[in-house]
Amino acid sequence: MYNYIDLNAAAVADPKALCRTSEEGYFRQISEIAEGIAAHLETSRVALLCGPSSAGKTTTAGNITHALAEKGIPCHVISLDDYYLDIHDDYPKNPDGTLDFESPYCLDIPLLKEHFRAIEQGIPLEIPHFSFTERRRSEKTTVIDPDDGVVLYEGIHALNPTVMGDEVDKAFGIYIHIGSEIYDGDQLLLPKNYMRLCRRIVRDRRVRGTSTERTIDMWPSVRAGEHKYILPGKPLADYVLNSFHACEAPLFRPLIFSALDGVDHPLADALRTAYAPFAEISPANVADTSLLREFIGDLM
Repeated sequence: MYNYIDLNAAAVADPKALCRTSEEGYFRQISEIAEGIAAHLETSRVALLCGPSSAGKTTTAGNITHALAEKGIPCHVISLDDYYLDIHDDYPKNPDGTLDFESPYCLDIPLLKEHFRAIEQGIPLEIPHFSFTERRRSEKTTVIDPDDGVVLYEGIHALNPTVMGDEVDKAFGIYIHIGSEIYDGDQLLLPKNYMRLCRRIVRDRRVRGTSTERTIDMWPSVRAGEHKYILPGKPLADYVLNSFHACEAPLFRPLIFSALDGVDHPLADALRTAYAPFAEISPANVADTSLLREFIGDLM
């Protein structure tokens, strides 16, 4: 539990120190995860990284890889997104008829199971690549040798037994989320799901060209999919990683106000109210290696 008055005082007094302390807490968890995976190697060469939207899975997968490399253990990261099936008539749909990309049945589960068997036998894998632009697999594939280290599967369904089968029990499982919230006295000011939405708005405008309105409109469906498919995986994890950074509310305040400019939506109003009390800090205070760079990019 964090109090916004204390965070504001720290942001004003020494923003770089606030950012540095945030990073130290995050990377301490990364070290513990690397230790856990290394100790688990005799049981399984597979690690599974799961979490809801904008928890920081992509950057965390890279940081785990680096921490394992320092122990002399190679790590191959595979995104479950590349196991998406080509769009077809029977593709899972939401009640309103739109495609349900949150459904586990969007994934090529038979191919995943085939690859898990290959990992156990030390047989090289040919990983597909899915193009979200073309909504189908590309002709490009990547071959990896699972016999020389760890295979880390990253994705929203990585701890979903429907998709991963017995691997959920055998592999070292990691669940990443924002696990802290910010209060004004006893009153909740900034909920964890607002912080993830803020991260997603800022990232998707920058990387995918997605409008703030579109991201906000999709959010209820994203949240419904999380409750249905992702959150049940949390108790199955061997390690729960909190990707909350104490510096992020002051850091994201100007970015989210810019992104919300002209947006008329109750959720946009709620975000403005939640972020309004925070002091602002410059992205220049954030390390290049920060998980938050996944969302803000190279802003200085």
